Amino acid sequence: MACGIVEQSGHGVPLIVKEYGEKAYAFEGDFIKVTIPFDTTGFARTKEETGEVTGEVKLSEKEKIVYDLILTDPYIKRKDLMSKSGYSKNTIDNIIKQLKIKAVIKGRTSDKGGKWLI
Repeated sequence: MACGIVEQSGHGVPLIVKEYGEKAYAFEGDFIKVTIPFDTTGFARTKEETGEVTGEVKLSEKEKIVYDLILTDPYIKRKDLMSKSGYSKNTIDNIIKQLKIKAVIKGRTSDKGGKWLI
């Protein structure tokens, strides 16, 4: 039986039943379907991260400068971002990382000659 092989240690099922109740399990043939509720409230952006009216992501001054440079020229290279902004390579890398985390940019379409996806 597939169910007997999967739960050999005996720890997972009791923990899930304790936390979510027996209704979390549904038996379908040789399989167990586990449904665990997921609360997304912890993933909502805070008021500081989003604009109150438009829902736009707030950017730091440095992020705005780099974003505007990318918006003006989607084919701009990192070295040009450095020279036009006056920021170091590490600063540019950190700003790009933050812009990706905030989903403002997705990155380049390729390493050489690609364009930034906004």
